[in-house]
Amino acid sequence: MIYFLFVLILLLSAFVLIWPYLRGYNDIVFNDEAGKKAESTSDQIESIKLALRDLDLESKIGKISQDDFHSLKDELLEEWQEAEKKK
Repeated sequence: MIYFLFVLILLLSAFVLIWPYLRGYNDIVFNDEAGKKAESTSDQIESIKLALRDLDLESKIGKISQDDFHSLKDELLEEWQEAEKKK
């Protein structure tokens, strides 16, 4: 009986260790170049949005001048347009 439990535990632990490799087909499907490019582009757009919000806040509290605000905002909006074109 004890040997049976030992073998059962051994098989279960082997199954738990092998399970991620058995499910590896998901990695092949979702790790293609187009998926990575789309993820990086969407990450870039999200970071630009965050930078625009931060820039707006800094402008409102007076940390940066209006001239700097407008020039930086224009640069970020241009980057956003370029990122949208890459999609």
